[in-house]
Amino acid sequence: MDYKIIFVPKLGEEFSFEKEYETREEAEQAMVAISLYTLMLHECSLMPDYSNTGCVFKKDGLGFWIEIDEDGFEI
Repeated sequence: MDYKIIFVPKLGEEFSFEKEYETREEAEQAMVAISLYTLMLHECSLMPDYSNTGCVFKKDGLGFWIEIDEDGFEI
């Protein structure tokens, strides 16, 4: 797997979600879905307004994970 997402709701590090994907598109779609879901939870007063964070990463040629922006460029 060459891409992964890490999503951390501000409930504590023990609640972070990390999953690997084959393509950047799959990883980005998952991040969007998680973001929209947590927004819906907030709008329905089911989840407080936390400053959640999430990033998409790409594996480089040496096996290290590098954060990328929405255009696929390294940050």
